[in-house]
Amino acid sequence: MLRTIKTSIAKYIAAAHIAGSTLADGMEVMRKAHGCGWRSTLCFWESTNQSPDSVVEHYIAELNALGITGDQSRVSIKPAALHHDFGLLKTVLHHAKELNIPLQFDAEHPRFAEKSLTLFEQACSEYENIGFTLPARWHSSINDAKRLIEMEKSVRLVKGQWKDPDDVNEHHVRSHFLNLTDLFKGTKSIVSVATHDKPLAAAALKPALFPSRAYSQPRFPT
Repeated sequence: MLRTIKTSIAKYIAAAHIAGSTLADGMEVMRKAHGCGWRSTLCFWESTNQSPDSVVEHYIAELNALGITGDQSRVSIKPAALHHDFGLLKTVLHHAKELNIPLQFDAEHPRFAEKSLTLFEQACSEYENIGFTLPARWHSSINDAKRLIEMEKSVRLVKGQWKDPDDVNEHHVRSHFLNLTDLFKGTKSIVSVATHDKPLAAAALKPALFPSRAYSQPRFPT
């Protein structure tokens, strides 16, 4: 009973972040966002036990849809949904490169952090226009940030959805976020500050020495 209640609450909260049930729904929300001057990231939200091949097909469909619009919106990639299979990812990378559409590696569960960054490093050998998402809640993000700085790759800083197994104290998440911000100052990485926490965003951007970016992220399930 308790699990059912939690699931219902989660679905209710998530509904505010879901564009609709189809790619067309997501594209319509993006059209409206662009009318407000916002940049967007299109994210396919895979269902439980969905095959990686099917996920690739959805990513290709998103790329084709964005290719028609001709803007610089991004497609969000969930490495775990591809089972961290570089062979499958290459299909997406080559299609994105052909259409010149940026990709964004999404942050998933912290247990996938190392695998995702390793896959990202491989991906950059095939296509340069890819960004990586770093959650402030994860201890590993500091070291990951240093690797990304060496690669001179674009980064999106977020608080993060999933709790770190090493249990970063919730009160310290803001300081971790700002520490990550400080690491990137003066580097060649383009940094996006993505958070609903307006005071934190203001603190992160106030002394910034890099361009800021703002993104909306329409999501749509299967």
